[in-house]
Amino acid sequence: MDIPVDMILIEAFDITTNESALTGEPDAIKKKVYRECLEKRDEIIANGQKNSSKAHDVYSPILMSGTSV
Repeated sequence: MDIPVDMILIEAFDITTNESALTGEPDAIKKKVYRECLEKRDEIIANGQKNSSKAHDVYSPILMSGTSV
């Protein structure tokens, strides 16, 4: 299914997107709902850590138009 507009994922289960049309990256990108992303970010901050690895520790809840699910 193609995403017609930019959006924030509020409720979903096990979503991955293909953002190759925007980024050229062929790998599927895992998405999480907004609430889960905030909880993970707050956990990282509370532990005094930061998102410094090459892969993001906090998934994105943003779905971009032109990508597919």
